[in-house]
Amino acid sequence: LFPDMEALISWLNTTSDTVFSTLGAKEAAALTSVRCFSERLWLRILPSAGGLAACLSAGFSPRHIICMQGPFSTELNAAMFKESGASVLITKESGPEGGFPQKLEAARLCGMKVAVLERPRESEGVTLGEIRTMIEKGEI
Repeated sequence: LFPDMEALISWLNTTSDTVFSTLGAKEAAALTSVRCFSERLWLRILPSAGGLAACLSAGFSPRHIICMQGPFSTELNAAMFKESGASVLITKESGPEGGFPQKLEAARLCGMKVAVLERPRESEGVTLGEIRTMIEKGEI
């Protein structure tokens, strides 16, 4: 488990393994900090022109970008992992709706290491009523 992209990238830079990322196009720019990223990283992103353009402009090879809409079965995940030759999966804590269990099972079947980017911890908020009271008391 990694608390943020910086920690994840730091760990990836301790290896020379091929990596399959399901983090999406939003993280493509950050992943260029991975040593030899254009040869080592495979990206699976949503099929959008903007996402693909972002990955290409970041320097990723079209050969290493998979544009598909999920969720994906364990079998399809495993087929993509095997085809890429990746030994490491990087993913988010996406829960069942994001296909997290299927990704983990496919990685297990393929003998891969899994690096999980933790979901940001939700901070406690205040209600609209509490904000109104704070304004009335001059606290904000």
